[in-house]
Amino acid sequence: SRRRHTRLQGDWSSDVCSSDLIALPCLTIYNGFILSSLMFSLCYIFMTLSALIMMETTFWFKKSTNTISIINQILGYKWKIITYIIYLLLLYSLIIAYIIAYTKWIINNDAINKESLIISLSIYIVISYFVTFKKSEILKKINSFLSIIMFITYFIIIYKCFDQIKTENFKIINFKNLNNIITLAITSFGFAIIIPTLLDFFKKKHKKLYKSLIIGSFLPLIAYIIWIFVMIGVFPTKGELNSENIIIKNISPDIIFTNFITKIIYSKNIIIIIKIFAILSILTSLIGVQKSLKDFLSDERIFKKKKIIISLLIIVPPIIFIT
Repeated sequence: SRRRHTRLQGDWSSDVCSSDLIALPCLTIYNGFILSSLMFSLCYIFMTLSALIMMETTFWFKKSTNTISIINQILGYKWKIITYIIYLLLLYSLIIAYIIAYTKWIINNDAINKESLIISLSIYIVISYFVTFKKSEILKKINSFLSIIMFITYFIIIYKCFDQIKTENFKIINFKNLNNIITLAITSFGFAIIIPTLLDFFKKKHKKLYKSLIIGSFLPLIAYIIWIFVMIGVFPTKGELNSENIIIKNISPDIIFTNFITKIIYSKNIIIIIKIFAILSILTSLIGVQKSLKDFLSDERIFKKKKIIISLLIIVPPIIFIT
């Protein structure tokens, strides 16, 4: 249905447009709005074309299939093993990074202790349970709810900062450390891993899939550019949090984001809003990666219909690494 289609576009957008927003202020102010927006637009075009090619490839197969099956049938067993290792390392690395990130936001401190780790890992295990054992509709409703709250906090932060924008900040154009922007932009649109999940959802209805991919990835591009515009517009060119000082001292993105926005808005409530936004942006990204990992593992014959084994493979490796 149209309602279902629209909701999926929103879920796709929330999976794409999420935790990278927190890192944007400290990585884009140095290069300026024009250059940062251009890099994000070019990376968006490249990554969307790559995703469309991957989607077209999956249409070659009649049955629902994931990356492993595609590689095995096209390139053979050797490349299947290589792809398996690379994908698992990628997905596990993302999951570990997200767990550490939202743990820091929960305790509002870089020093992670046992109590905070127990809370964050419990959250991860609960999400993993819903991803593996519950119907996908329940998880979609949860993800949609979290995404709505996240976007509300996003617009509140934008609205609160808008009056503080300085037009002279947009004159900055700096080509140094451009690789940081390119890396961030590529990871910001790394949505190709969720394409097999999307194919199952839409039963390979070509037109709806293409429309969902293009719209669902274009909306985050707009959100990123608005975010870059506002953050560069309000960031100081002098003082403790100026762009050069941030790079020299290698100040953490979450510290910059919280401290700076709080100083601009002069409100205690904004700290709570920032924390809610940050945690939800990370959690929505985490859910997307967990769904991709579940579908990826389910594609292997030895794991099909063995939900307990899949659940353990989603939960155990990240916990072992973190603890």
